[in-house]
Amino acid sequence: AGPIGCELGQSFARLGAEVTIIASRDQIMPKEEPEAAAVVQKQLETEGIRILTKSRAKKVEVIDGKKHLYVGDQVIVVDEILLSTGRIPNVESLGLEAAGVEVGKAGIKVNEKLQTSVKHIYGAGDVIGGYQFTHVAGYEAAVVIQNALFLATKKADYRVIPWATFTEPELARVGLTEAQAKERYGDDVAVLKHEFKDVDRALAEAAGHGFAKFITRQNGEILGAHIVGPHAGELIHEVVLAMSYKMKIGALKSIIHIYPTLSEINAKTALQLTKQSYAQNDRLQNILRGFFSWRRSLA
Repeated sequence: AGPIGCELGQSFARLGAEVTIIASRDQIMPKEEPEAAAVVQKQLETEGIRILTKSRAKKVEVIDGKKHLYVGDQVIVVDEILLSTGRIPNVESLGLEAAGVEVGKAGIKVNEKLQTSVKHIYGAGDVIGGYQFTHVAGYEAAVVIQNALFLATKKADYRVIPWATFTEPELARVGLTEAQAKERYGDDVAVLKHEFKDVDRALAEAAGHGFAKFITRQNGEILGAHIVGPHAGELIHEVVLAMSYKMKIGALKSIIHIYPTLSEINAKTALQLTKQSYAQNDRLQNILRGFFSWRRSLA
């Protein structure tokens, strides 16, 4: 069960339908940070949605007008079945072969400048595979316009692609997960986390469930960010900006955030790297204690 299945499942449940979500993996939304997906799953289950993980639908039979869905050893009788299995490019009727445009399994083949095998024909959006999001398609369209109409060409840059799942709570992500970061950078990874229950605005709005989790290197380079909670899809953009312009995590800590706003969670999460660095460095602690003692003696 990916983002669309979870979004629509929650919507139908809130409209009064009995909903069962079937997920082939051990968690819903398998591309997301596991503990973030777990927060969404808990909320869905609280709302009465049944979630079957590590399960696959084998077949469907219609008996006496009812659909019988065979899932593992279970038979679930349902009124309707919604398949949220993603999209494939709809290019068969375009006559691309006649134009000499190459098409692969993922869609139309393009280079870094989004040119097809016929250099004056470009591809953008879901038809080229990759990140199938409206905002990415818009970005790719801008690259195509630049390259097709103007002299200064540019390459599509997919290093910092954010996305969000609009369940309640929302889940937003940019960059690497904790597991991906540790696989790539080993011990040179810091995990920073702050709960919405410790953000006053979230408490005031009775929305204290969820957290922000930032993944950085020890030098403050931001590798990824995951926010699950109120307006996560809005809050993630502060981190997206920082990553896009290669700012360190300290930039988020240093910005003055209006109180009380949900965006305080970004600063509070960023501050965790300073706290961790201090807590793990006995020599620094001793130096600072000595300095502060000397400084007080001058008062």
